[in-house]
Amino acid sequence: MKQISGLSTGDSVRMKKPASILSRAGLILKTQLPRRIFEMTESLIPRLITLRQFLRPKKELRNAIRMDQEYTK
Repeated sequence: MKQISGLSTGDSVRMKKPASILSRAGLILKTQLPRRIFEMTESLIPRLITLRQFLRPKKELRNAIRMDQEYTK
């Protein structure tokens, strides 16, 4: 994400036009962030689906092992 010129985290804002800087930051957030988030989630969804398909058998196996251990006590 673009960093607003002259601003770093923890700086106190003492500038001639802080409102314009804030509005520019708001504009960057409004326009770029949703698209970024959308692109990230869009690429993550297939991975999450395959992960879930991969993890489900392991979970069932773990439950089976746990039940088996309880019966053998």
